[in-house]
Amino acid sequence: MKKHIFLVLLTISFYASGQVLEVPTLKSKGINGAVKTIEWLTFQAVQDKGEIKAKKDIETYDEKGRLVSVLTENYQNKQSYKTVYRFDKKGILSKTEIINPSNNLSLRTTDYEYKKGLLVKTTQSQGTNSVVKDYTYNQSKQLIQVDVFQNGTLSLSEYYELDAEDRRTKISRKLPTDTEVKVTSTFTYQQEGETLISTEKRSTDQGEFTITKKMIVSNRRDQSETTKRISD
Repeated sequence: MKKHIFLVLLTISFYASGQVLEVPTLKSKGINGAVKTIEWLTFQAVQDKGEIKAKKDIETYDEKGRLVSVLTENYQNKQSYKTVYRFDKKGILSKTEIINPSNNLSLRTTDYEYKKGLLVKTTQSQGTNSVVKDYTYNQSKQLIQVDVFQNGTLSLSEYYELDAEDRRTKISRKLPTDTEVKVTSTFTYQQEGETLISTEKRSTDQGEFTITKKMIVSNRRDQSETTKRISD
């Protein structure tokens, strides 16, 4: 008989640090016991409606407590998809695959390549299209640049600056048609007890925004994310 844990969160989101990607485990999330399935509910604040359910993620774990798949049910567009994780004996992620749960057809795959303990390349394939990302590090093994190639052609270079705790403080980008690098995001951080609050100021073609995220430090699980437009 499978054991289930039902947990309610606000928005759940992560972005890769660029290091070796280990598959999440029950231990890394601060959960003890032989749990096989966890259900996460994500809510979205909608004007005049309050908080409504946006999606549900059903996580499945193997006998060693390693995440092997996530079934996502999107309540807004009524679509579902399943993410399957492949990893080696050490739990290092080697491939992810997006599958249509209704017919088990593969929709998209991503392969991960490592060198000297660092992620150096990801290759995402969807039909005849491919997106390759090359990762560059400094002497302190901090991720400082990502080059993105679409079907073999360079489409974007992104640059990162970090603080003493390896947290991003600035993101800059350069398109092949740009003559100079443009700053797109800056970050500030503050910690309140077990909660780390990060504030990003992001510039886009649609205007400038502030994005505030709250994360539980112990298990690195995001609690909430709030986006506000500050200018057109």
